[in-house]
Amino acid sequence: YDEGYEDSRVELPNRPTPYEVWAAKNEVTKVEKKPKKMKDAEWDGLVERLHGTKRSKESTIKQQQNRELAEQLRELHFKPTLNDNSRRIAADTKRGPMLRRMEMDLEVREKKLQQKREEQLEEEIKELQPKPNLEGSKQSLKYLKQANKPTQRS
Repeated sequence: YDEGYEDSRVELPNRPTPYEVWAAKNEVTKVEKKPKKMKDAEWDGLVERLHGTKRSKESTIKQQQNRELAEQLRELHFKPTLNDNSRRIAADTKRGPMLRRMEMDLEVREKKLQQKREEQLEEEIKELQPKPNLEGSKQSLKYLKQANKPTQRS
């Protein structure tokens, strides 16, 4: 801050504003307007006119919405479209009611899962069993290939 900060105030000249100059030359008379008192019948007419305008706008909007809705409904078809899988399931009546079908499907699924588990277990056992390499030498490999025999025991 400057040391002379407090003394560096700007003072405006003491002269009238342009409006004050204009007001001094032109006489301004203020007229107070009193609101017009309306009679009950006039109030009723005003209210009816305003409500009538609102009702006609709402009616126009409703008619437009109804036309658009009718157009949309013309384009709609109230018939379900079933895919091939749904048709196949619906045609399969020999499987019985839904609960029975669900139980049968669950049994089939469990059987498939058990079979996959067994196959996976067999593969893991095969991987763990040692398989001797019958190649031994290049000469042995040559004789095995001529005889169309595997180079590893299974």
